[in-house]
Amino acid sequence: MSKIKRKNKLRLLLISCIVISVSLLLVLNNIIISTRIYFKINYHSNLSNSDEIIEKVESFDYVSYLKLHEYDGEIYNLSRFSFQYIDSEYLDYLNQFINRELSSFHLWPFYYNYITYTFNATEVSKLYLTYNNDTIFETTYENNDTIFEADKFNGYWMGSWYINFTQIPYVPISQSTIILNDSFLVQMTLSHRFDITLGESGWITLNQFLILDSNLQIIIVYIPLRDAIIA
Repeated sequence: MSKIKRKNKLRLLLISCIVISVSLLLVLNNIIISTRIYFKINYHSNLSNSDEIIEKVESFDYVSYLKLHEYDGEIYNLSRFSFQYIDSEYLDYLNQFINRELSSFHLWPFYYNYITYTFNATEVSKLYLTYNNDTIFETTYENNDTIFEADKFNGYWMGSWYINFTQIPYVPISQSTIILNDSFLVQMTLSHRFDITLGESGWITLNQFLILDSNLQIIIVYIPLRDAIIA
């Protein structure tokens, strides 16, 4: 009888040690994982009106103005649920998502889920824009270095873009190049990288370009589809 009791005590002790060890490993692992879950925001601008530019750009009504030019040549209005553009509402959604991830317990030891958002605004004395009434072809600096160039696939121009013809001349011909003086150039980049379970990992990258005039009116928005990478 004493042998049975001794065996039961040893078995109970062994089970307790296993449970405690696993619990400690899980807690330690989750503490480590929590450092791999974050939403990092970087604003790069030394302009005196940086806050006003950020507010103007992030609160812009993209749905009402942007047209999405698809791979097959279809052109249609942007959807609130397409998430192919960056604005304050989407940033708030992502921030809440990351906060939920931080408060959750994760068993996958290699788990990470993080987002970085970068906003870069500069003042440029002279830019060259090549466009027509429904297409943005490219924008370059004065030294001819390309800022962005519209993508073409199967003969169709792709991307999401907006041209404010109250700020620049309406061009119904094939294409025209004009000079934009004293403009503000904004580039926004959003990267989301994740590895949440075995076989479920990847990244999403969005790039967004805007040009504002000297009065901070948005005249150009261009979002290249090729940068909306999901892997």
